[in-house]
Amino acid sequence: MMTVELFSGTTPVGDGFTVSFRFANQQLEADWSPRMPIGPAGQKYLPAYRLARDEFLRLVAKRTGISMMVVDL
Repeated sequence: MMTVELFSGTTPVGDGFTVSFRFANQQLEADWSPRMPIGPAGQKYLPAYRLARDEFLRLVAKRTGISMMVVDL
């Protein structure tokens, strides 16, 4: 298995919140700044988050040839 570690830049998702991504060890990590609001307060940021996440994963797939799937719970 190949070792891959990729990082995204910081992406604004609204109201001063940003998110950046790290893909390593076949796992995706998201780092929010400041910390993502919990519950209904955070719901309005999810569309922008998902767009940023999907774009980052497209880049990961393009650079590595890895096929991946995202499951939102």
